[in-house]
Amino acid sequence: MIQMNGGYMGLMEATTKGARKVEGAKIRGVLVPKAFPMRKGGNKYLTHKLEEDTIEERLATLVGKASAFVVLPGSLGTLTELVMAWNTAVLAPLAGQNPPPIIAFKDPWEDILKGVQAKLKIPEQMLQMVQFVSSAEEAIETISKLS
Repeated sequence: MIQMNGGYMGLMEATTKGARKVEGAKIRGVLVPKAFPMRKGGNKYLTHKLEEDTIEERLATLVGKASAFVVLPGSLGTLTELVMAWNTAVLAPLAGQNPPPIIAFKDPWEDILKGVQAKLKIPEQMLQMVQFVSSAEEAIETISKLS
């Protein structure tokens, strides 16, 4: 198993701590020391630290290297990552690729994406590329069905 996230504290640290319980897990944190000089070196549960120079490079690494996405509740950075992942899924078939699975917590993401879909008149099948879940258990169950 490989898990990748922003590598710092909060939910990023909580998920890396949980992933460390899986034998042989590789846990990668994509850090941006120039943008976050107060956050020294990422959290202690990371097995690999990747450093990028800018937030944009960090986002490109997180989204570009992922084979699936699990989007937890968050803020503006998480919203940016979710929209990039969604756009990647929408564009994948145009390149002859399978779209990566996206699993997002209903609260807060379902209402936000439905609002975006409605305002931008995005087709329903594109919104359906994001699977919404209500709990960590439901997310794990959904992920296990992907294997």
